Amino acid sequence: ARAVKQADCGVVFYMHPWEADPDQPYMREAPLKSRIRHYTGQAELLSRLSMLLSEWDFARVDTFLNARYGIEVGP
Repeated sequence: ARAVKQADCGVVFYMHPWEADPDQPYMREAPLKSRIRHYTGQAELLSRLSMLLSEWDFARVDTFLNARYGIEVGP
C-alpha cells in the first residue's frame, strides 16, 4: 500500500468470487500446492477486503483511465 501511495498510480485489484465464499467445499484430494494456493488466507479475506474498501477509492478501469489520462475506453 505504501508503494502505491508513493508512486501515485492506479492498481488493478481482482478476486475470484469463490475466494469470499466460506461455505465452499474443502477438496482434501487436491494436491497440497493447490490446497495451499486455494485456501490460505481465505478466513481473513472479508476483513481485508473491508479494510481496502474503507481506506481506498475504487473505480472501474475505464473510469480511471478517462479521469486520470483522458483516455476514452469502450465501444
